[in-house]
Amino acid sequence: MNNSLNIEDKDFLTKLAEEVKSRRLTTPAIFFLEMTRPLNFVGSQAMVFFGPIISAFVKTDGYYKAAEIFENHNSIEFLIQEIERLDRNKFTVYALGIVGIVLLTLALSVMPDSLNFFREDKSAMFVFTLIVIMIMLYEVKLAKNSSEPIFLRTIPGLKAVEEAVGRSTEMGRPILYVPGIMDMNEVETVAGVVVLGHVANMTAQYETELDVPVARAIVMQSARQVTKEAYLTQGRPEMFNEDMVHYITDDQFAYAAAVNGIMQRDEPAACLYMGKFFAESLLFAETGNSIGAIQIAGTGSQTQIPFFVTACDYTLMGEEFFAASAYLSKQPELIAGITAQDIIKIILVGFILLLIVSRAFFDLGVTEFNLVTWLGL
Repeated sequence: MNNSLNIEDKDFLTKLAEEVKSRRLTTPAIFFLEMTRPLNFVGSQAMVFFGPIISAFVKTDGYYKAAEIFENHNSIEFLIQEIERLDRNKFTVYALGIVGIVLLTLALSVMPDSLNFFREDKSAMFVFTLIVIMIMLYEVKLAKNSSEPIFLRTIPGLKAVEEAVGRSTEMGRPILYVPGIMDMNEVETVAGVVVLGHVANMTAQYETELDVPVARAIVMQSARQVTKEAYLTQGRPEMFNEDMVHYITDDQFAYAAAVNGIMQRDEPAACLYMGKFFAESLLFAETGNSIGAIQIAGTGSQTQIPFFVTACDYTLMGEEFFAASAYLSKQPELIAGITAQDIIKIILVGFILLLIVSRAFFDLGVTEFNLVTWLGL
């Protein structure tokens, strides 16, 4: 099926958006469309199923036209964009949506006990969850529709990766990339393989030798595929060699000894450690430091970060490492996720401070109102 919308379909959806705007249903319409986006095809088939009944009350031409258009998953996205275009102040739309969520929660909490299915003790969590959803939706839309790039603070460790590849190219020495010692079920290993794709793109562009020793068979296959795609993307498939990514052993310290041996023999100009590490982290970093290599590490392991900070030139700590894929890919959805997380953190910090002040006033007898108890926390 062709997923593109023709001119007639776009005109129909634009008129529908204008109708929504004229009836002042912008906020609930956007909220409803975003929530039901994955079910647009099911909804279109339901419209066809109930068509004989609905046709007794509405004109069938427009009804079945809408059912046909909504079979296309691009129709929902186009309709949302048209509604937002007609309502220029998109932030107001989502702000009103958040107010509507709060009012809905209050309405559910005061319903009679015989009809009340809402757990009042979970009201705060319900409101917070829906607010997070609205913030995420708003940031994704803003990132997609914005003509200017979203500002992200600079992470020195990521900028140093290109410097490390350039140094290795000038010196004619290889780059050693260690994606941790755990399997692909660890999020840190996945993040390490994503960064490997970025590094492989640069090594293919600069024709620099790349060596990736791994400790797990599944990681080897994943890393090989990512590296191969990077070389194909750069138009250098003849430079790719499966031996670039090679399996050593599952044993922790045997793997550490083998990698240290590679460092001592090949003397790479740059050593990159990106993944899940344990006690072997200091062994890697000290050996790399002894051969004079530029070292960049990234991990979410809190116990290993101090060793990398001490012995490496640059270290991606925790969230910096996990956000690397968004920084490197520049995809609006991933960047929007980072900005939304930052906004949510600011909200949480402010909310926690408000709770502390409220509880302090309550304990000191300044006021009888305790926000913590009122929210059921």
